Amino acid sequence: MSRIRTVVASVLCVATTVALSACSQSQSGERSDTFVFAGAAPPQSFDPIFTDNTDSFRVLTQMYDTLVTQRPGTAQLAPGLAEDWELQSDGTTMVLNLRSDVTFHDGTPFNADAVCFNFDRWFTMDSAAAQNNMWYYTSVWGGFKTNLTEGAADPLYKSCEAINESKAAIHFNQYSGAFPAALTLQSFSISSPAALRAYDADTVKLGPDGETFEFSDYARNHPVGTGPYKFKSFDAETGTTQLERFDDYWGENARVKNLEFRTIPESDKRKKALIDGDIDGYDLPKASDVEALEAEGHSVLARPSFNVMYMAINQGHVGKLGDIRVRRALMYAINRDELVQKVFPDEGATVANQLVPDLVTGYARDVTAYSYDPEQARALLTQANATNLTLKFAYPANAERLYLRNGKEVYESIASDLENVGIRIEPVEINDWGTYMENTRINGEPDLFLLGWQGDFNDPGNFLNSLLGLNPTIGVGDTGLPAAYASAASITDPVDYQAGFEQLSRDFMDDWLPVVPLAHLSSEVVVRSNVRGVYVSPFTTEKFASAYFSS
Repeated sequence: MSRIRTVVASVLCVATTVALSACSQSQSGERSDTFVFAGAAPPQSFDPIFTDNTDSFRVLTQMYDTLVTQRPGTAQLAPGLAEDWELQSDGTTMVLNLRSDVTFHDGTPFNADAVCFNFDRWFTMDSAAAQNNMWYYTSVWGGFKTNLTEGAADPLYKSCEAINESKAAIHFNQYSGAFPAALTLQSFSISSPAALRAYDADTVKLGPDGETFEFSDYARNHPVGTGPYKFKSFDAETGTTQLERFDDYWGENARVKNLEFRTIPESDKRKKALIDGDIDGYDLPKASDVEALEAEGHSVLARPSFNVMYMAINQGHVGKLGDIRVRRALMYAINRDELVQKVFPDEGATVANQLVPDLVTGYARDVTAYSYDPEQARALLTQANATNLTLKFAYPANAERLYLRNGKEVYESIASDLENVGIRIEPVEINDWGTYMENTRINGEPDLFLLGWQGDFNDPGNFLNSLLGLNPTIGVGDTGLPAAYASAASITDPVDYQAGFEQLSRDFMDDWLPVVPLAHLSSEVVVRSNVRGVYVSPFTTEKFASAYFSS
């Protein structure tokens, strides 16, 4: 984790009128007991199973615990509510030994019955509205006891057995290499069964507009977990969430009494709030702001990259794109080193030489390199009789995703390279992200388009599943890739499993190339100069129980 910058700033407040005001506010009185963090959007729900975005998970990870977690600042697995776990030899049963000193925020006990209640609750959701809002559940566990949505898969989950108070067994219908890593997902946090029952947690209804969903009283006002902080209030008008320390937490108590999460959509306004002393930290500072923030003594903490940005290739529109020689030509034609240096200077981005970043199990260090070589690209196009290609290239003009930013500049760099080898490019600029996803990921309308993935947990299948979920016209479904993925994912021995996915990474770059991997992007968190104890996460789920103010 050498790329993680730790909090080392020790700049004291300067004795000006404004600075003295900020000092007194942050070092004494109410603000000395409250850590305030700003994100771009409010939580969508306080029920983890119905949540699927970063701003929501940031709040939930303070209130809830998962059975398995990661060591701070890394992708390495660590005990959570389960002290240890074991997959039986055939991989269809996982036995978890649970902590015995844990209570929920409502005072009820955490035990094997509570674990099984949560797993059975997810599996038996009995409305299409609820199932439609369980994206991470369906991506990991497949389907439900009764599938109520179109295209739902067969269920991976079979049952949960409470062997005794502190031991539970999860039974699968078949082996999945996603476990135990998938249990680190915030969506699979463990909630209080008593609170879930009391506040009708399973009720999800379609809203009056026919497009949005309305969640239960549990999800809006009464979330109950086992984490270091418990829920206090949420102001829907301002998007402000307030949490307070849970003094009966099973681990080390949080150092700061209160947490407050504010919603400030614009990065410039988040920066101003930090400088003015209104907040203590925020997510995603602009790259152009980093130097000035650090010059003032604030700490900019770079997350280890756990994502990939790529150019997807639609093999269904232009027949020549189905020729591997043409797809290899695209790889050779794009100067990815220049793209990273020009579009993402000083942002910690690195060139992607395969789909998964180097922190992920299954990363292969000896894949085909595809160095920038326009002459080789032209030769391959000639061999494939594809010297007069015209391709529609879609890009999102305003996207600010962890894995995809500066879409227009990325497009312009790639389009220039492709035109340099004789490919005519027709730009398709789309401003609205929802429209962009519909036209590209779902409908597969353009020939080329920018997309990517932010990893959720340390398993290569998490990255490949996102790709296999693209419209079949991208070409993935017509190659041997799905079968090769299924074969690697079925390996139960951990060493052989890693070797299987390393070979899959090599074959991906040699034989299939449904996408051109472009870059692994970094992202940052900034905290004020007097804040200590914040450790960034590759998964963007920073835990603030260790944060405190220096004198």
